[in-house]
Amino acid sequence: MKKSKGLMKFRMFALVSLVFISLTASNQTVMDVARSNTITWYGIDFSKAKFIGFERFITPDLLKDVLIKQWADATAKTNFSSKYHIKEVKIDINSAQKHNDAIEKKNLLTSTFYELSTESIQRLVSGYETSGEGYGFVFIVESFEKSTEKVYVYVCYFNEKDKNIVSMRRYIGKASGIGVENHYEGAIDDIIQYSSKDFKRFAKH
Repeated sequence: MKKSKGLMKFRMFALVSLVFISLTASNQTVMDVARSNTITWYGIDFSKAKFIGFERFITPDLLKDVLIKQWADATAKTNFSSKYHIKEVKIDINSAQKHNDAIEKKNLLTSTFYELSTESIQRLVSGYETSGEGYGFVFIVESFEKSTEKVYVYVCYFNEKDKNIVSMRRYIGKASGIGVENHYEGAIDDIIQYSSKDFKRFAKH
């Protein structure tokens, strides 16, 4: 009986310790990221993206070989330091670029509803090769929707050391501009504008 009580106490202590560790780890918030002097942007990742209702308008070859590369290159030219009011924003797009290069064209187009799970996003970020021990952020594209001309992107902030997501939010951009590339580039610009506005607000708390 004594051994049983001792074992129960040990298990209870282990459980409390585990909860404490979890709470300690989750104490990091987007506010901590926003107050950093230096963060790293890890690119825009299309590897889980779906293009809904585009079958008659864009081919998978055009998407992967041309448009995704153009959208990624254009987004990488953003002055993130100025937009997000961070002293230094480093750029490391290697992992996102590898993911984009490995996209299977046959999986890009769909005609049905699609959404990403939190778990799939965390798994994706966990596979990133990080270049620091501070904070990073990445754009994970969920979908482009032809009928509404909207683009859905998760902006994820994460701890570079353990790659755990600190905070993420799904943003919606509205396509604008002439030509397919510029049209949807405008939606990505919306997402940068909305997410940077939120980010600056968190920095003030």
